[in-house]
Amino acid sequence: MSFVKVNVNVLDINDNPPELIAHDIFLCENDVKNTVIGILEAFDKDDRPATFTFSLAIPSSNFSIKDYG
Repeated sequence: MSFVKVNVNVLDINDNPPELIAHDIFLCENDVKNTVIGILEAFDKDDRPATFTFSLAIPSSNFSIKDYG
């Protein structure tokens, strides 16, 4: 078992900070391609609808991020 630190940079330009929920994320070395290893959710309490984007800092052939809305 090992642990990896993941940095999340939040760029917020309004009065209420966004809330990030990271459900338990587990990765097994024997996981097959396209296995969902975790879910990130973001919420913003501001009046206007918020748009959130998630991306990898450096493109990787080993990981991807998909937006499920």
